[in-house]
Order: sequence, then structure tokens, then C-alpha cells
Amino acid sequence: MWITKCKIIKNLFNINKVSRAYCSSTSSRKPAYYQGISSDPLTYRTLGQEFERSVEKNYDKEAFVACSENKRITYGETLYQADLLASKLLNLDLKPGDHIGLWAPNTVQWFITFLAAARANLVIACINPALQANEIKYSLNKAKCKVVLAQDEYKTQKYYDILKNIIPELETHNSTKELNSKNLPHLKSVIIDTNKELNGIIKFNDLLKDPIDEDIQNIKKISNMAEPDSPLNIQFTSGTTGQPKAALLTNFNFVNSALIYGKRIGIADNTKYHHRLLLLAPLFHAFGLTNFMGSVMYGATLVIPSPTYNPVESIRMIEKEKCTTFLGTPTMLIDGLVAKNQHNFDTSTLKTVATGGSTCTPQLYKDIKSVFNLEHLNIVYGLSEATAADFASYGGEDETLLENTVGKIYDHLEAKVINEDGKTVNFGESGELCMRGFAIMKEYFDDEIKTKEIISNDGWLKTGDQFILYDNGYGTIVGRKKDMIIRGGENIYPKEIEDFMDTHPNVLESQVVGVSDKRLGEEICLFLRMKPDCPNLTIDDVREFCKGNIAHFKIPKYLKILKEFPKTTSGKIQKFKLKEMTKEWEK
Repeated sequence: MWITKCKIIKNLFNINKVSRAYCSSTSSRKPAYYQGISSDPLTYRTLGQEFERSVEKNYDKEAFVACSENKRITYGETLYQADLLASKLLNLDLKPGDHIGLWAPNTVQWFITFLAAARANLVIACINPALQANEIKYSLNKAKCKVVLAQDEYKTQKYYDILKNIIPELETHNSTKELNSKNLPHLKSVIIDTNKELNGIIKFNDLLKDPIDEDIQNIKKISNMAEPDSPLNIQFTSGTTGQPKAALLTNFNFVNSALIYGKRIGIADNTKYHHRLLLLAPLFHAFGLTNFMGSVMYGATLVIPSPTYNPVESIRMIEKEKCTTFLGTPTMLIDGLVAKNQHNFDTSTLKTVATGGSTCTPQLYKDIKSVFNLEHLNIVYGLSEATAADFASYGGEDETLLENTVGKIYDHLEAKVINEDGKTVNFGESGELCMRGFAIMKEYFDDEIKTKEIISNDGWLKTGDQFILYDNGYGTIVGRKKDMIIRGGENIYPKEIEDFMDTHPNVLESQVVGVSDKRLGEEICLFLRMKPDCPNLTIDDVREFCKGNIAHFKIPKYLKILKEFPKTTSGKIQKFKLKEMTKEWEK
């Protein structure tokens, strides 16, 4: 069996017992507050400035490899193209501080555009490439974008056609003049990466022609004069409970998050080998963006197997491109395990896996490290409002610590855990995680009310995650506050049951949601994906597996087997869609 088995420990999910594994009995009664202290100071530079410093050291090294586009670009070439594009963007009557939207999958266009915006001190809104007409209209208006850059099309997504639908003025628009759109009043220009003759747009490749040395030199001056505290990026929240909010992140946020992240996952050390990072996470997402920036700052090579996620192609590219580091969400890793097993690709160059974006179960940790024969596996935790990554392991900790925590709080960040009354709980006790420090967003753009709801007057960001903090700075996710199931007065966190069910030898992945019940308030529904060639479990099989190993009130009442879980483009499971599938059982 290619998946390793682990022992099932009785009462594995008893919070007090888990706490004692990581906290001393004396310190567990101390308030759950921890500050990441480091002798290394924070870096006060912009991304544009930091990138230029990296280019000076790594001029002839490969910066990006876009496998499906068959394109390779060095650090020197990337800086030149980014500055050229930046100069052309400012010639469109943009000025430093203006907002532009980038609506595209992972491509060379994406790399160049983001770095160009950073060099020109523009604010770039990263937009999910899967959005449709009403969603892209909302996003561009919310971020007040003056320019949008997109592809013509990718697979079934017709970007230009969608834009024409919401900007009918494109049909008769002269692209040499400013656009005047009724639906998008801030928008002045549309740039499309295409070889076709399309009405009303500027071709992306045309902006990379006819360089003017004076304009390019001016970009270097603008970049050098930019303030590190200036905004860099808008990250849209998932929007599962309403319209997405626009988290405004600064250069200072991202530069320091990426530098610390690179140290945690080992790419800051180039003495052993040159790091080649396989990035599966979408670049529009904060986790993918942090990996992208960390790679750039430390002179690594970023390998993009395909514009959107393809598990077989991803594992194949580890073999072809001799990748040393694998970067993706837990769901992507699960699919990668299946692909490696089925196709027997040579992944012997792989040394490290870093995973974040959602929780990694202890069983998945064991499977990944065993199947890929890794030196290190780094677990990362964070959220968009705190620049994607805020806790991370170093990769060399004790196995028990690595399997059961999300790593240690970042240097220079503070963490505390509070109860419903806002009071700090003790180490080892569950509550809501709050963080404060350099990684916290500037604000929800143009939304003072929502900003005040999530960031207190003294700078603490409420994460919405139920969390246990230990006295060594490591932490464990219990679950999302909104995902908690209350069954007959008992508080149940789905992650406890999911972690346990993932230890079943036939189970590939599990998810748990609550189902309304008149008598108990809520009941538990378990969703499973089975491993290839393994028979489906029945609800009786599940109950037998759970009996004597988890508390009786946590044993699921309902079961559904799915071939795939509904996911966002960034690889997160959409639990609200799973919950919609349980309506037949609601009472």
C-alpha cells in the first residue's frame, strides 16, 4: 500500500490531552500571548526595490519557467520587461498610487505585469481568473481600477467576450483615447494578451515594443522614491458570506512576509543547491503571491507547470524540471500523491514541500513525507488580511510537533487567543486567534465599517479561526468559528473528525458539515473521497471505524461519497456547496 498507515490513538482529539503534548503544566496557566522575537530586523524597502537588488545578484539565472507556454526568462530579462511595461502603463495617464486589475491565470504575462506595477508604484488588484461578468464588474468597481489586463481566452473562459458584455462601449472605442464606460466609470483602458484584432483594446505585446530609454530610466527613479508603506496589492476575500471584501496590503507587508517565509522553508540558503520551486497555487491568491515574491527575493527559479492546476502535469514537471520544492494547498498535494502513484514519475530531486491555504491533516503529513521521501515538510498558516502566511514550521522540528501544529508564529508578529468575551485564554485552551504586527493589512479598501469589525483600535486582527496557542509559539487550528457544529449542546469542530477519518486506509480526503436537526440543533454529515480502486464506505463502516476512537457525539449520522469536492480556484474546499447537498436530511 503506497499510503502509510498510522496508529489510531484513543481520545486523539481531546483538546486538553493535545495541549499537554506541547505545553508544560506550569506554563499552560499563563495567558496565551506570544511575540515572535528575532535579532534580524524588518526590511524597509518596496517590492520594486527588493526585486532590483535580487536582479543585481542573479542577473543571468532563470527567474521563471512557464512550461505550457514553453517560455523561460532570466532575472535580467524580467527586470527589463517589467520596467518597459511600467513605463508604458504610466504613459496611459496612470500615476503612482493608481489601481489596475490583473485578471489572468498563471502566465508570463502575470509575472511581468505584477512586477511592472510594483516598479511603477501602482496598486494591483489580483482577480480570480474564473470570475464571470457580474463578478468581474463588481471587482473592478470595488477596487476602482483604471486599467484591466487580461488574456483573450483560456480554455472555456472568454475574457474579452465577458468584458464586451459589461463594457458595450468597447465595440466602437478608439483604444488611443480614454474609455468612457457606464458600467465601469473608473476604467480608462483595456489591455488584452492576444494576437487577434479586437475592438477597443490595447495589445499586451504592443506595450513591450519600442522602448524609450528615458522612460525606462524614469521608472527606476520612481521605484527608488517609492515608500515601503505605500499600498501594493488588493486581495479579494472569498465572498462566501456576501460580496468579497478588498484587503489592501502594502509593500512593507509583502516584502517582510516573503523574506521570513523564504527563511522558514529553506530557500534563503543557496549553499547546498539552486532552488527550483514548483508553484501550483494560483498567483492571484495571497499564498501563491507570497511564494512568488519569496522566490524572486532569494534568486530561486519559479516553475509554473500550467496556467491552472493540473495534478498529473505538475508531478511530471518535478521530474522534467528537477524541482527541489513543491508549493501547493493540501488538496493539490492529495491529488499529487495519486498522480505519482499512478504514473511513477521520478521525484527524487524534491527536497521540500510547503503547504498552506487550508489545513493539512496529520495523516496527510505522514503520507506526503513518506511517498516523496522528503527532507522537510513545511506547514504554513495565514489569511489574506495578514499577507497570507503568519505561522510556519521550519521543517526540522519533532515529528509530533510538525504533524499536529501549523508551525510557529512569524518573527516580529504577536499572537493571542481570546474567548467570546474578548478575554485572553490560557496557553493550551481554545479560542479565537488574533494577530498584530507588520503583516496586518492596511484596511479593507473603501470599507471603514468592515475594517473596524476585524481590526481593533489597538491593532489586533481577529482571524475568525478557533485556535490553540502553546507557550513555544506554535499553534493548532481547531476550526473556523463559523464551521463549528453544535449538536445537543456539544461544540464540535469538523477538523477533529476530518483528521480522524483521513487515517482510514481507504479514504483519500474527508470533509464534515452540519445538518439542521429539530431535536439536536445540528447533526453531522461526512463527505468522503475514496482512494483509487478502493471500495466505497457505508455509514455503518464509518460508525464502526469511529466507535471507541472518537466521542460518540462526534460520530457522523450521514454520509456522501463524492469523486471531487467543490473547490475555489485557489484549491480551498467550498463547504457552503457541500452544505447545500445535505438539504434532503434537514429537519
